[in-house]
Amino acid sequence: MKVYRVVVPNDKLLGMPETERVLLVQLGHLCNELSFFSKLSVFASDLNAGGMERYAMVTQSMIITRVFIGKIFEAWRMMERDFFGSRLSRELGPALSQDGKEALSKLKRYFGQSNLISTIRNTYSFHYGADNIEATLRTLPTDKPLEMFLGENYSNTLHYFCEEIVSTAMLGAASETEPQKAMDQIIGELVEVSGYLIDFTGHTMAAIFERHLGKSWEDFETEDIEVDTPFSLEKFKIPFFIHRDGEDGT
Repeated sequence: MKVYRVVVPNDKLLGMPETERVLLVQLGHLCNELSFFSKLSVFASDLNAGGMERYAMVTQSMIITRVFIGKIFEAWRMMERDFFGSRLSRELGPALSQDGKEALSKLKRYFGQSNLISTIRNTYSFHYGADNIEATLRTLPTDKPLEMFLGENYSNTLHYFCEEIVSTAMLGAASETEPQKAMDQIIGELVEVSGYLIDFTGHTMAAIFERHLGKSWEDFETEDIEVDTPFSLEKFKIPFFIHRDGEDGT
């Protein structure tokens, strides 16, 4: 796989207006995180796992989903401050490509009304609210087994029933009442809105680059680099149960 190394001149970066310089760095940072969490969501889930391994994979997937949702919400707050609040939206908005304008319009429409991402972020991503947990716990059948798995070290301990209760409470934020459909709705909105953010980020960074740094790659120092990619996105999985060097891994 080929990767293109591009050198951004530090003097030109420092010569930009501070508001645009800060926004550029924030957008690049956001793009890195969106890319990482998108891959991590796939790596941490394995629908082919069974039994206890499936419980572990579900736990990993739900944890990453909540953090990913929280990051998307915080990305919008950053945009409110550094894109709209700084009034750069008035300058950069018209300079965006049509795809960039459409992505921005979809983000404004989504976050301009009550939405699932904000609800989950404010209740589950970065908060440990008790009200919904207690209400969910009381809806469980009294004969339902509540399972936990205790490892010889804490790295292999899984308090699954706790995750199951929190995840069930979180699914209640969706408009769908059937659990799988509720999860599909949450993941669907997560993928959709993160896609809008990735499109907006790329096109806005391109607009800033053209304004201050260069309008073609010929204006930059570049280098082609061959990168080995031994892992498949679909096949690589992050295990929950592990062993340390020197321990019995059976």
